[in-house]
Amino acid sequence: MLGYLALGDIDNTFESIKASIEEHNQLVTYTLMASEWWDPIHDDPRFDEMLELLDSKATHTEQYLREHNITQKDE
Repeated sequence: MLGYLALGDIDNTFESIKASIEEHNQLVTYTLMASEWWDPIHDDPRFDEMLELLDSKATHTEQYLREHNITQKDE
């Protein structure tokens, strides 16, 4: 995904980010909100959509695990 970003292929950058969020890729999880890597796409409306998706995945996962009394295994 960073390769797409470096090449200026913004559409594929967002597709890769979305796929990474769906797969719980830790690179995206830990860097999307804070890393300067993503500065070139911060103004794109899809960036906010990716942050919302990331938030919904984290919230749903924690809530689901808690409600079903499931403990996470270390990856």
